Amino acid sequence: MKLLIPALAISTWAAIGSALRIPSTSSSGSDLGHIATIDELKPGLHSPRHFNRLEQRNDPEFVEEFNVQTSTPELFSSLIERLRRRVQDRDTLSHSLPVLPPQQNPPNRWFDLVLRTQSQAMRFRIRMDNLYLDGYRAEASDHWYEFNPDPGQPQLIPGSALLGFRGGYPALEAAAAEGHSRTTIPLGRQQLINAVNSLARSRDDDHSTRARGLIVVIQMISEAMRFTRITTYISDAYLEGIIPDGNITGLENGWGRVSAALLHHDQNPETFRLPQPNPMHIGGVADAIAVLGMLLRYNINGGSRPRRQVQALIPEGRPLVEILWVVIDNIDQENPGDLYGTITATDSVGTQDIYNIDKANPQSIRPRDPVALSGPSRAISAADSFLIDLNLMDHDSDPSPEDEVSRGQIDWNYYSTGNLYDTPIHTAIKGKYGQATVNYIVMSNAAEAVVEVVLINGDNENPADIFGTLKVTSRFVSRELFNKAQKDSISVRPGESIPLSRAVMAVPLDDTLVVRADLWDYDPVSNDEVAKGVASLRPQVLHSTKERIRGQYGEVEVRVTWS
Repeated sequence: MKLLIPALAISTWAAIGSALRIPSTSSSGSDLGHIATIDELKPGLHSPRHFNRLEQRNDPEFVEEFNVQTSTPELFSSLIERLRRRVQDRDTLSHSLPVLPPQQNPPNRWFDLVLRTQSQAMRFRIRMDNLYLDGYRAEASDHWYEFNPDPGQPQLIPGSALLGFRGGYPALEAAAAEGHSRTTIPLGRQQLINAVNSLARSRDDDHSTRARGLIVVIQMISEAMRFTRITTYISDAYLEGIIPDGNITGLENGWGRVSAALLHHDQNPETFRLPQPNPMHIGGVADAIAVLGMLLRYNINGGSRPRRQVQALIPEGRPLVEILWVVIDNIDQENPGDLYGTITATDSVGTQDIYNIDKANPQSIRPRDPVALSGPSRAISAADSFLIDLNLMDHDSDPSPEDEVSRGQIDWNYYSTGNLYDTPIHTAIKGKYGQATVNYIVMSNAAEAVVEVVLINGDNENPADIFGTLKVTSRFVSRELFNKAQKDSISVRPGESIPLSRAVMAVPLDDTLVVRADLWDYDPVSNDEVAKGVASLRPQVLHSTKERIRGQYGEVEVRVTWS
């Protein structure tokens, strides 16, 4: 198979200059011995302020062709391995695995893959730095089709026609129509042939056919490049076809998270920062190495460090999501209404409740009132795409049907060029009879904080009857952890934790978490001040910090576990 490398690709590498030093290549196409310097690794990823904004180009770095019609499992596996070698950052390895080059915003480096069948040939344009498919065209045509960009964002392929849907899996599966998803669409040689042929012949308004074909192409090319486990899974059943199971889709949803876990392990071999259990079924470093084909390049901090492999490929923190508040704008024109339902957040590790109120115990709420959130129980990861789902209803005591207040989804596509980091985002989610607004933020470099407040001394009583308030603030977060009136005081013994609500939060690494205490011990004659003051704690990833707050008749200790 002939590999075509345009001359423009060579000049582009030269133009990048100091951003990446290109080594001479061996016949194998890899340079495993080179060790990257900090300046070579500095281009970043997550926040637009960390992206390298180079002049946008539209010519591919290289073009690869593959005849699907005559292919075998061995030829398919060879294609994927060859593509990995051609896109990798030859300067960099992690655990002997190739790492992709730094991501750019807007994207300015692609490769083109031409897939041929007996009757058709389609060209697919894929980003070099994260393997995201941006668009396609028939090989005999100059007319490109491109996924819809976010509102206000430019198209990446000049003159392209928009497909009518976005390129993340939730949008693809929605466009593919009910009953068609990654767990129902088979993968294999014939399925790839069908995908190429259907994309070539489909009408512009046939979103379902196009989405199904693109789901096949993305999984069999991009996901196979990302994971050797997926390459093997497809190759082993290449001729007969196979439907992806939950382990495969779990890997697809978590590439950024598991890449980050390995890159963090390079910095600190004592830890493997991947929650257990997880949908990827990755229990440790060896499991991650066994399934990964390439690592996604991560954002890094500046600074001067010795020359070491991937020492500075990743910051100390993580990209994390914080749901700051949710308010009800309209609840079936009622004031108050009776709210119930769910709000969930789904990231690469799984789904967790943010709000879950049963119909039998609705929350009385007025327009513009905040919803009484209860989660999350762990920080929401933004190392990959994530979802926030709302399904909120108004309970009516009369026989009339329940009224839908807010039903919809915030679909954060990790690969979108319009993603906004470190700035609060307001998104309205409408329902048939109302609307809710979600205020959330995606922090580019943060730590998860788990707050605990332990009673040290409560007026020398055992137990003490504690009431008052505990509040926490940071640059973005402001919430009550504890709020009890005197009549609702709770019994707490020395050494016990005071029960808190929403004690898990994301904090930027350059921020400070401030806990304010105003706690009292209830006595029939005279209440006694237990703790009044402030504890200020800076993030220290993989460590715990603590600080005491004293009062006239007692003391508490604020403890924060950072991860």
